[in-house]
Amino acid sequence: MADSEFERLRRAHQLERKCTNHLDTAKESQDRRWDMLHKLAELAGDQFGGMRLDMLEAKLSSDDGPPLWLSCILGLAISLIPFNELSGLFVAGLADTTQTLLTTADRKLLEAATRNLRPKSWVTGAAFPGLAEGFAKKGSWLFLHEEIKLTEDMVALFAKRFEPALAGSMASFAQRLGTVAGSGKYLFNQTGDNRFAQDPGVAVVSVKNSLYGWIDMQKRAESAARARLKTRIGDLVDIATADDPAKEAAAKEDEREPHVPARRPEDRFPKTHKKAFDELTRLVQDLEPTLAPLPQQLDIDDLREIRLMMEMCMWTMTYDFTPHVTRQIGVSFGPTNAWQTPPFPQTTWDKLTRRYIDPDAGRSYADVGAIDRLGTVEAPVLDKRVHEGVFGPELRLAHYFSQVLHPRIADENFKIVQKFSHLGF
Repeated sequence: MADSEFERLRRAHQLERKCTNHLDTAKESQDRRWDMLHKLAELAGDQFGGMRLDMLEAKLSSDDGPPLWLSCILGLAISLIPFNELSGLFVAGLADTTQTLLTTADRKLLEAATRNLRPKSWVTGAAFPGLAEGFAKKGSWLFLHEEIKLTEDMVALFAKRFEPALAGSMASFAQRLGTVAGSGKYLFNQTGDNRFAQDPGVAVVSVKNSLYGWIDMQKRAESAARARLKTRIGDLVDIATADDPAKEAAAKEDEREPHVPARRPEDRFPKTHKKAFDELTRLVQDLEPTLAPLPQQLDIDDLREIRLMMEMCMWTMTYDFTPHVTRQIGVSFGPTNAWQTPPFPQTTWDKLTRRYIDPDAGRSYADVGAIDRLGTVEAPVLDKRVHEGVFGPELRLAHYFSQVLHPRIADENFKIVQKFSHLGF
């Protein structure tokens, strides 16, 4: 027996309320994540600027620095330094919520993500299975890096289809990133007298503003997707409760904006009560959160690893930390080769080695102290010009910044530019 008008109204508004509740719950949790990332970027920039006061740059603004792509920082933080479970859940929720919102707002995007964007090895039956258990082993975090990249691909494709101005901003920012931060240059060049001269060939941009820009682009895409979904849900309710659903669907088709040739056509409206209810039911299921919300007790201090990686990237792309082998004359043993760190003030070296983490030890470089290895456990340095010995925290940190982190950032920046080219920007 066909549903009565009252029953249709009751069911339609019940499904509409569930969809809206899911959207509002996800927005509240996601806004909190974005606000925390914004605060992390602000704190990282302030910390970076404050520590640079030792570098005799009093005439320079304390928040100038290289352009950085926040997804690059998150990925590097996950793959290079010890990561706690709360930070992992934070990043996982960030990626999962955005993916759910975008793919629900654009079904074709879901197909493209599964078929073309997401590597087959990452396709799973559930979002982030065994996440908490996975943080027991560092290698298990790497899939989060892939999810961050996938989310950014989805944002780019969604913006290209529905938000041309946003897509243009993303492509322009990525291109600037590749030109400046991926050029192999540094914002400042050091000289032997401990003075630092601005390199006129590299643009000075705001570190914090570039991170804020990435957050803003993600939020704009999410907001556009959320608006599209709310409009679609309202239209489906109208069709589900109409006396003549086919007529109502036809009227809504006529109200749509003219089709833009370069843009994928909108999904057509269902013409029966049953199909309208089926789509509303599917939307309820699709929008239901797949991960637990952020713990209420989570605060900035719990995400310290992300903040430290932001700071480390700022240092790495601003100054050349490359250590050099120099010839030293000894009274007892004659001339010998030795590693020489960049000529930073000792107060700066002390702050750097006390603050930043040796990725192999999970403790600060200063706490680890001098050890008999230069480089990481996976890639130790063997230089025949220098006899094996003990390597201090300053030299090991300088090597890590210049020989491990800097190449990874340059590689990630290159991939970002290539990605936008591949996506047709």
